[in-house]
Amino acid sequence: MLLHLWITAYLRPDLAALSEPYGSKGLVMRTIAIVGGVVLVLVAGFFLFIYSGIYNMAATEPHTMPVRWVMTTVKQNSIRVRAKDIVAPVISESAQIHRGLALYQDLCLLCHGAPGISPTQIGVGILPTPPFLAAQGRDWSPAELYWVIKYGLKFAGMPSFGLKLEEQDLWALVAFLTQLPTLSPREYYQMVQIAEATQPRSP
Repeated sequence: MLLHLWITAYLRPDLAALSEPYGSKGLVMRTIAIVGGVVLVLVAGFFLFIYSGIYNMAATEPHTMPVRWVMTTVKQNSIRVRAKDIVAPVISESAQIHRGLALYQDLCLLCHGAPGISPTQIGVGILPTPPFLAAQGRDWSPAELYWVIKYGLKFAGMPSFGLKLEEQDLWALVAFLTQLPTLSPREYYQMVQIAEATQPRSP
């Protein structure tokens, strides 16, 4: 039906105009045909792109700018929408922050680095590159950090720790992450020494 409309209204507008004394029906048919044709071309191009294998999925090849924009925008809005109703508890106690640091050392340091410590080759080899939380941790609210830690992120190499950690440990990690961007390398090292002496290792 759409193909018939396209042929009649777009390729032979003279015939479409004859179907109505004032040509209004022909105009509508032509508009529908043009829009439908554009949609068909876009859908066909989408599936051709998917099945062609032309897009390089290697982690050593950066994403194109449109793909990077789509992934970043979807991620940011998805996190903010799902975290908006989460109420953060008090997360400023010293013991809680040091517990969060101990967990960070075990679970996060390899990929995200720390003040004075670069991510390991594991973190460097992931695409998109895990954010350097010592600099970017302040970009997210405590509720948003909690949601990401608990549920993880698709297509980002970020696992869900909600299957591994208890609620108090999830919030301990959040407590530490809110402090992380304020720490110098020396302060971070001093906190690590305290945490290693006082906090149990993660399970």
